[in-house]
Amino acid sequence: RNYFTRESLKAPEGFIAHDFQRFVRMAFAMRRKMLRNNLKNMVEPEKIKLLENDASLEAYLTRRAEEFTIPDFLTLFGATR
Repeated sequence: RNYFTRESLKAPEGFIAHDFQRFVRMAFAMRRKMLRNNLKNMVEPEKIKLLENDASLEAYLTRRAEEFTIPDFLTLFGATR
């Protein structure tokens, strides 16, 4: 499946579609929860702490999955690797 056709985006280097699908599914796992809570089962606590300390990425953790665009998901997915 090509996630990048509608947005005219290119897949990031080292992109693994299966891992991205799992990441997005986990982001939507529990409705009405901030992304920080939904990713606790998939992302190591140390990595979440690093994201919280990065001003450009911290805002992603306080949003809900339905507020994200595909580029937002790609940015956060890359940061959690």
